Amino acid sequence: MKTKLLTASVCVLAVVCFVLTATLLFLSPGDADREIWFEEIDPKSGYTVIGETESEQHPLGFLAVLGPHRVNISVRDTAGNNRALFSTNVTDDGGRGAYSIKWIDDGFELTLSGSEQTPLTYSFKWEHIFN
Repeated sequence: MKTKLLTASVCVLAVVCFVLTATLLFLSPGDADREIWFEEIDPKSGYTVIGETESEQHPLGFLAVLGPHRVNISVRDTAGNNRALFSTNVTDDGGRGAYSIKWIDDGFELTLSGSEQTPLTYSFKWEHIFN
């Protein structure tokens, strides 16, 4: 009797493991959600620096918060024209990370940081972006 019960338990456990593995391996992530993270306007030039995050939606929900968040950085001139600058990942233990902008002569410095990475600083001059 104990042998039959043990065999049945192992079979049920094997089926459950198979179903979970198949679900994780064969369900692909869905489309990425885009969200404006920040918009900061340079007080001198009127240009806007825009940070947008992308996070993939996973069919199992909770897996979407694991891993880095994709960040797209762009700028908008005073006429409303956008220019994409770069994309990168921010790793912040399921969070979005943090940013800071320092306005410099004719441009800006953008620092992106997360709890699982060292801060990265990028410098841009307006003349190199819009000319």
